[in-house]
Order: sequence, then C-alpha cells, then structure tokens
Amino acid sequence: MSGTTPADVNSAQRKSNVVNHFHHSSLYVGEHLKQQNKKIGETYLFDEREYLALGGAFPLIVKGVGVIGTITVSGSSHLEDHELVVMTLKDFFGLEKEGKNKVE
Repeated sequence: MSGTTPADVNSAQRKSNVVNHFHHSSLYVGEHLKQQNKKIGETYLFDEREYLALGGAFPLIVKGVGVIGTITVSGSSHLEDHELVVMTLKDFFGLEKEGKNKVE
C-alpha cells in the first residue's frame, strides 16, 4: 500500500499478536498494563519485538464461535489507528445510523 513502511507492517503484526493472545483490543491491553505501570514483556514474559500493546487492533468475534481473526491498522498515532478501526467497524455494521454500540 502506498505510504506504508516496513515498520507499519511490523507494528500491525505485533498489535495483532496481542489481540490473538488476549482476545481484547490492543488499546485495552495497553491501557490495562499502563494502569499497573507495567510493560507487556515484563508482565507476561513476551518478546516485545513480537507484541505491541498500543491501539489499532481488534478481535473479530463470531457469536457461538469465538475469535476468528483481527482487524488491524498501523501508520498513524496509536489512538488514531484505534479510532479508525472503531469507525470502520461502526460503518460496516451500520451502528452509527442506528445509534447502537453493539452488534447482536
């Protein structure tokens, strides 16, 4: 993709690894660690070259099945990456138009 750097690709994979392990958004995991004043490597003994607990990745969960993958963005600030995924999912599921926050 134009404008994408190898660092963005690496960050996206590392964020996805966090989501695949915890089944929560990468921002959620990062904020949880931040509240404890911890890093993912020291808390879970993960290689920080493989895991990045910053915003931009979400689990894709199918009711009755579980996590089937992730949706991940990297390239802007981690909060902007997170917001882009939120807005994309809301648009995809039509949640903005219906005033909902959750897909049933």
